[in-house]
Amino acid sequence: MTTTTAQGTIPREAIPPALGIAIVVTGVIAGTTAPMLGHFANAFVAWPTHGLVLAILLAAPRGRRTAVAGWLAAALLVAFAPRALRSGFEVARMFTAIATLLGQSVWVVALYELISGARAPLRSTTAYAWLVGTVVAGTLVASAFSSLVLHLAGAGTLVSFSGFGWWVASATSGATLACVVLALMPGAPRAMAQRPLLGLEFLALIAGYALALGSAFIGLRFGTQDVPPALATLPFLAWAGLRFGIRGFAVIAMLFVVAVITGIWIDAGPFVALRLGKIEQFRLAWIYVAAFVGPGMAFPIALAQSDDAARRARSALAQLRAVFEGAPDEVAAVDRELTLIAANPRWLAHARRMLSPDLAVGMSFGEALRQRPELQQDSLALWLRALGGESFHVARRVRGTDGTEMDIEIGFSPVRDDRGEIVGASQVVRDVSERARQEAREAEQRRLESIGRLAGGIAHDFNNILTAVLGYATLLRDSLAADDPRRADVAEIERGATRASALTQHLLAFARRREIQPRLVDAGELVEGLRRLLAPLLGPGIALETPRTPGLHLVRLDPSQFEQVVMNLAVNARDAMQGAGTLRIVSANAVRDGRPVVRLEVTDTGAGMPPDVQARVFEPFFTTKPLGAGTGLGLSTVHGIVHQAGGHIELESAPG
Repeated sequence: MTTTTAQGTIPREAIPPALGIAIVVTGVIAGTTAPMLGHFANAFVAWPTHGLVLAILLAAPRGRRTAVAGWLAAALLVAFAPRALRSGFEVARMFTAIATLLGQSVWVVALYELISGARAPLRSTTAYAWLVGTVVAGTLVASAFSSLVLHLAGAGTLVSFSGFGWWVASATSGATLACVVLALMPGAPRAMAQRPLLGLEFLALIAGYALALGSAFIGLRFGTQDVPPALATLPFLAWAGLRFGIRGFAVIAMLFVVAVITGIWIDAGPFVALRLGKIEQFRLAWIYVAAFVGPGMAFPIALAQSDDAARRARSALAQLRAVFEGAPDEVAAVDRELTLIAANPRWLAHARRMLSPDLAVGMSFGEALRQRPELQQDSLALWLRALGGESFHVARRVRGTDGTEMDIEIGFSPVRDDRGEIVGASQVVRDVSERARQEAREAEQRRLESIGRLAGGIAHDFNNILTAVLGYATLLRDSLAADDPRRADVAEIERGATRASALTQHLLAFARRREIQPRLVDAGELVEGLRRLLAPLLGPGIALETPRTPGLHLVRLDPSQFEQVVMNLAVNARDAMQGAGTLRIVSANAVRDGRPVVRLEVTDTGAGMPPDVQARVFEPFFTTKPLGAGTGLGLSTVHGIVHQAGGHIELESAPG
């Protein structure tokens, strides 16, 4: 035997294209916003960059985060290089700022996955809360640690740390922009409303929100007063979150961020009126944005989580219902008052046949039992045992209202709620009638096989003795003169030994120890060939019919054994009909256990057999005939031959 095993290398997890685009966008934003949106006057890293870098690292595959961090470092170096090339001091500051930013982001990601158990950041309100908390606490620790290390190294001026300024930029950007970017990336939870993102409602939302933001942050006028920023923000954020889920909320939040930044950039909006410098205006605006957008993310996340849980529950319930209704067993449940609260179609069909045709879910099972008083006491006792907390199985033979009998196995168990209290009981009913019949057939087969082994062993040894008897009888006969009167006695010895030898052949056939010579034959033709032998055997009072199916399958068997089977069955039928009746031998194609077979059906109009006789009909030496009228080996021989040929034999009979 040759075994071929294919081996190969496991491919490394690729960086999603969306992350590559996000890295490039981060570099562009970092280079263009640093001069205007820094958290201090000469900062290399402005606050939007903190959230973008954190979002990219959170979305990156775990095994590829080192590579992603490297690409981010390269993008930031390209973005900051023109500004840093002014002097060596600026270059040192640039490298320090990039290293501090990446180190801080990696630390926050590791801390979040450790605390949250590596949950997806936007899959639940709990995960989102862990993310925001980790960002706030992690950036505080990182900024304090970086400031301490740089000052101890005498390089504190490289980053111009005020401590608070760096932390505010990192915390607000991470808690707001990182979540918005994650929500816009592929794989974020879908929208709540089953509508296209660019549907008419969303277009109306965008249009209304653009006008409101223009009035609040850019300076557009729609009357004597500007629209207050809170009024321009909250209703639209709520609309987006409730109707379009996390991604819809993220799009509106991004518009909010762009409007605030643009308003300050062009010296418009409410923060310009505070007469602060650009950096102070941006810092205040970003805190304002984070105050609205950050906590607001929790609402669409909670809605998406609830919708996802409801969808999973509906799917699980549908699967459970399909399994329940399609179960091969009969399943039902009752409450503590024995009201039927659940039942699959199989159980209902059985219960309606056994108890009441009107039984249905919602009806009292106890009332239905009252219609069968012979079952009421026993059934109620079993249900009460289950309601008492016991799990058990019982076996029963029941008779339905239509008179049919069946063997069933019933399993009872209590039904408990989430607190462990018993609120009802369940029942699983399995029809084991066929299994019981199969077990009885197998037991009968084993019994007959054991008898056959015994009979075969006896027949084999007895046949050896008979061979010696016949041999010595022949020698004795040959030693006597032709006119010796003792020759008649020797002939009787030979005839008796020959009959005994024929008897051993029957026993060997029953025990399946005769050598057979099977070949492909047409069973119908074999039956037709036996007609001339059967007619005188049956006698004039018995009509013989041998119809056959055209195109009969060929079967592999020993023709002589087949003829012996037919002859034995015919003789048995003749004796049962007492010389008058009809013997019908039908050969036809059939299917058994999913495969084609040839069925030989031998029917007579005899007196029939009671059940106790049928149970022993294939036993060797069992006969109902008078002493000396039969050996009891005819049907046992038939049984042995049929099973030796790989076939099956079945008996149907009833008195009369």
